[in-house]
Parts: sequence; C-alpha cells; structure tokens
Amino acid sequence: MKTLVQILFAFLVFAAAPAIARADNCSGIAQNLAAQYGAQVIKAVSKDGQCVVTLRIPGQGGQPPRVETKTVSG
Repeated sequence: MKTLVQILFAFLVFAAAPAIARADNCSGIAQNLAAQYGAQVIKAVSKDGQCVVTLRIPGQGGQPPRVETKTVSG
C-alpha cells in the first residue's frame, strides 16, 4: 500500500511540474518587463502558453502613472 501511495505522489508531482515551471517563467518575464519599464508588477498570469503581465508604469513629465497589460509568449 505504501508503494502505491508513493507512486501516486510521484505522478502528481511530475504532472504538476510543467504548470509550476510555466508560473516560474511568467514570474521571471514579469520581473524583466518591470525592470525594462521601471514599473511595478500588479499581476502576472500564465494563460494558454502565454504570460499576461499587468504593470503600473510611472508617469513622466507630470503625467500620472498608467497601467498597461502586456502579453508575452513563454
């Protein structure tokens, strides 16, 4: 019985690994975009093989900050 539980656990871990890797990749993409724009990450979601990142970008020249959503494959 213990072996069956170990096999099921291993299966669940390996089945979830791609989703975890995509989430980590999306988080890295979000951080890179934030650094590129000098922005703050509001939200980063992995969806259908793409990373959808919402950023709060500081305003320039007296303009208020703006919110932009960027979609990056990965």
